[in-house]
Amino acid sequence: MSLWNILGRYTVSRTDACAEAEDTAIVSQLLRLPPEIILFLAELLPRPSATCLALSCRHLNNILGPEVYRSLKSEVPEIQFAFLSTLAKDLPKHFVCYECACLHRISAVKLPRLTTDRLGSRCTWRWQSDDYRPRFWSRYQIYFPHVHLAIKQHHCGRDIGFPLEAFRYLEVDYTCAQQKTTLLSVDAQIVSNEFLMRSQTWILLPWSRRNEYVDGLSDTGLSFDICMHQRDGYMRKNPVSDLIESRLDHLEVQEKCVTQTMQCPYCWIDYEIDAIDFGDQGFAIVVTRWINLGAGLDAADTKWRSHFTRPVAGLAKPYHSRAQGEIRLGFESQAELPLDEFTADNKMKLFSRRYNSVWRRGSDGLEWKWDRGDRWYLAPSGPPEKSFWETLFPTLKG
Repeated sequence: MSLWNILGRYTVSRTDACAEAEDTAIVSQLLRLPPEIILFLAELLPRPSATCLALSCRHLNNILGPEVYRSLKSEVPEIQFAFLSTLAKDLPKHFVCYECACLHRISAVKLPRLTTDRLGSRCTWRWQSDDYRPRFWSRYQIYFPHVHLAIKQHHCGRDIGFPLEAFRYLEVDYTCAQQKTTLLSVDAQIVSNEFLMRSQTWILLPWSRRNEYVDGLSDTGLSFDICMHQRDGYMRKNPVSDLIESRLDHLEVQEKCVTQTMQCPYCWIDYEIDAIDFGDQGFAIVVTRWINLGAGLDAADTKWRSHFTRPVAGLAKPYHSRAQGEIRLGFESQAELPLDEFTADNKMKLFSRRYNSVWRRGSDGLEWKWDRGDRWYLAPSGPPEKSFWETLFPTLKG
């Protein structure tokens, strides 16, 4: 819904019944003032506030409009966004899009766990460069409207369709050529009015491919995929490849290591790396990340933008400084599922049996959905979802 459609709807489509109800209502002290005084007071208000005043009742609309609407149209986008944001406070089923300066229905935005390439609204493609993926190859994407709506539901205290449960996700890939199984698990919560995510990636390989995997770490950051700054080589010295190799060396000689929480100096992320020996089943590299995606109030939020901003060439200092492990501490202090239980649950699902079928309940009771090639994602709780093809051909199920 564009700005001018909103103004037209509020000013033109008012019924006579509404007008009569306003005329017969008790006249406020403001409406007792002469029109000249009301116009003078409106000129002292910020333009978004003056426009909202004109929309508040028919009498003030006749005095202030349409000049107040024309003046708002000539304002810079930031002023127009402020007006739309004010309207959105009283429209719980809508939110302001910072890309196209429109009010969109919340129902038009698809949840992240539905693994879709489209967000849902008409300006979807402008958001493609600003989506956060906890893993480079994952189809699970977080856009700014997702963060904004989760925060909005948290503040308003009512269900608008974006509970934190909607951000929980688990997918598993199997690469036959490399005999590699990769699991990604994600959950989220709001801490101190900021949207925090915890993601964990497991990479399971046979011991026979140990040297090949370590050699590949220096060739591409996609093997561990901490964040874009380490993946794309923006750090002068990447500690991750050396750390993984050291972890595997200690694992082979059965020496214990203390897991250390580290952080990227360019984006708001804490992470830990561990290695686990599964004997004949191989070894697993476990990467746990805690990500701060900001307060969800503005798409220009520094914490949100830090995950997409590339550092300037030759930058001597990081973009920000914070206490070591600050994001992890904030998340874990209020986590519904403690880290050890989160890790144990992912370990169990890593070895769950999966089959190349549209939908399958494994021998361990888990319900997996197959998604293109050798990828599965854990079906949400509740009745199994049905695809279009399952509806036409029920025998595909199982």
